[in-house]
Amino acid sequence: MLALISFAFNGEHYQQIGGVPVGSKLGPNYACLFVGYVEEQLLRDYTGIKQDLYKRYMDDVAGAASCTKDNLTKFLTFASSYHSKLEYTWSISSAKLPFLDMYLLPRDDRVATSIHCIETDSHSNLTFKSSHTFKCKASIPTSQFFPLRKVCSEDDDHGVFLSRPTCAGGKTQGSLDTKSSTIGWRESKPDWD
Repeated sequence: MLALISFAFNGEHYQQIGGVPVGSKLGPNYACLFVGYVEEQLLRDYTGIKQDLYKRYMDDVAGAASCTKDNLTKFLTFASSYHSKLEYTWSISSAKLPFLDMYLLPRDDRVATSIHCIETDSHSNLTFKSSHTFKCKASIPTSQFFPLRKVCSEDDDHGVFLSRPTCAGGKTQGSLDTKSSTIGWRESKPDWD
């Protein structure tokens, strides 16, 4: 089915010779099916010590293992060279690992999570001087802090991120109860001058 994909660009027609065209609505589904199929084969064919925890979201994988670093490196090297169309980057750490938008932190009996921000994240948010409606601007704390609370598994961890200014100029108009993640918001428009 993927061998017959064609697309038009600048008035000319082309046939896709590998992969799925960028922007295809079915692209993520094809990718997930393909990676899942290769993953099943890889785990079946590997004969060494395997990881204790293996979780995948689309094409990102996180795992944990109670084996030596050498055994884990052997598995990751095998996985990296298993299929020519898949390229893996990997890292090993006993402290914390970035996965999607969070850090995975090993604890005694569980894996804790915290926020992971990439180096290029400017932490810039919508300013109250923008032309957006007040209702839209007032929703900033709710839309930003509730998901943040769900990502941070430690009660005191998300407080570090809540202390950042949510609007340009550091003039936050909301307040949060960090234990229950309730938000109080002042209904009047702030005076910025």
